Amino acid sequence: MKSKTRAELEAFADQAEKALRDAVKGVIEEHRRTGKPLAMMRGGKATLVPPDQVGLPLSVVAEARADYRTVPPTRKQRKK
Repeated sequence: MKSKTRAELEAFADQAEKALRDAVKGVIEEHRRTGKPLAMMRGGKATLVPPDQVGLPLSVVAEARADYRTVPPTRKQRKK
């Protein structure tokens, strides 16, 4: 099996991140249309939040871009 290049892995990660953002955006929009509260974590506890109060999570998801890097396996991991 051919191993993926770094560029291919980064492109895949970007596609996955965009799909996740689009999914979150769709869920928030659906809840706003239907008026149903969203289940979210606030202060380490699960709470139901009215859809009109949900604005921050979408922007947080959009801005929380982490730079992921691959780490080569250690010798112990390679021996398995």
